[in-house]
Amino acid sequence: MKLKIEKGEVAFLIRANEKDGKWDGTFTTGLAFDQDKPTPAIAGGIEVSVTIAAFLDFLTDYPDFTDELDEYREDILKELFPNAYEEALLELEGEKTEYETEGNVIKLSKWSKTFGNA
Repeated sequence: MKLKIEKGEVAFLIRANEKDGKWDGTFTTGLAFDQDKPTPAIAGGIEVSVTIAAFLDFLTDYPDFTDELDEYREDILKELFPNAYEEALLELEGEKTEYETEGNVIKLSKWSKTFGNA
């Protein structure tokens, strides 16, 4: 696929790495921009793109940090896929209980909040 970069644009590229036709769970990132006529706007776009690439590496080292991003990711998904988002919310409403009890046993769900180890 050819990509045409317009004046003032910076493209942040993400490529899924595959081995034997199967995704290995990793990505390679890259940048594309007009190298012949750099502008302050392009420099700003490069700065943002490099920050995104560095952040992906940061998340690899600190995977628990992704929990902090859930609200932001949810906002983006809601905007990109409004119908699918609403359907998913309706589907989850039946599952959204924090815990169930059976006698003196408490069964936690993915919505449970705990302190310490559970």
